[in-house]
Amino acid sequence: MNAGPRPTLPPRFADRTSRRLAGPLLRLLLILAALAAPVPAAALVLRSVDWTITDVGAEPGPNTQWQTYDLPLRWTARPGEPLRGVAMRLNVRLDAPPAQAWAVLLSHAPTGGRISVNGRMVGELQSSDAGTEVRWRRPHLLAIDPALLVAGDNTIDIRSTYRSGTHVLAGVEIGPLAEIGRAYERQHFASSTLPWIGATLAASLALGVAAAAQTPPAKPAAANAAAVKPAAAAVPAACRLKIAGNDLMQFDRKELRVSSTCREVEVVLKHTGKLPVAAMGHNWVLTRTPDA
Repeated sequence: MNAGPRPTLPPRFADRTSRRLAGPLLRLLLILAALAAPVPAAALVLRSVDWTITDVGAEPGPNTQWQTYDLPLRWTARPGEPLRGVAMRLNVRLDAPPAQAWAVLLSHAPTGGRISVNGRMVGELQSSDAGTEVRWRRPHLLAIDPALLVAGDNTIDIRSTYRSGTHVLAGVEIGPLAEIGRAYERQHFASSTLPWIGATLAASLALGVAAAAQTPPAKPAAANAAAVKPAAAAVPAACRLKIAGNDLMQFDRKELRVSSTCREVEVVLKHTGKLPVAAMGHNWVLTRTPDA
């Protein structure tokens, strides 16, 4: 039995689909080339970590026995293990304290935890507790005030928790905020956005093939268009507040005051730093005094 003719797409449809996919494919190739860029020379890649198990919420004591491992570090816990604490510390030696803001990049730290530099907390990532299991699948960037760093030895402390399974700490870098921020952007894109590009392209092609070759005629415009709703009244200038946040997670105002005559209050939050929202997004939360 002879096979029938192979199905083909109409010429106009195939050409339109090719043009539609050419742009995303080109952008994908450019992005992959950018992701292959090397780590800036000024950034320091940390190679080892001191590690020890602790009670949940407890700090290591003076007689704690630390174990030193090369990075990447992986450790496991058997199924059914209770919640445990873990302390990790990394050493950074500097010839001189930096003059500009620095940052630490945790490429793989799925257990989260509280991060401190020379005894001062610079950030906290949610970690597992009695009722929640946490597994981060993206990198983390934490800004460091240059006043926290000193010439000589500096210590990065990570306090976290874990349960059963395999856990990891890998890809720890420290350096100028601008350079580490670019490395973070590449890694964040690769871990959060890149996996969806292939699926999106495949879905677009599938939808295009399934779509009808001919576009259905457009419906005639309705005789009577819906009336346009009037714009809401603008908030008076006295009832508009502005607050700005920078790359060091600092706000430019200590308090905000507004007249009791304002029925509505508008708050505008502006990011004055140079890092994108994915790396240094800010939130502004209004609470009652008893809840603060």
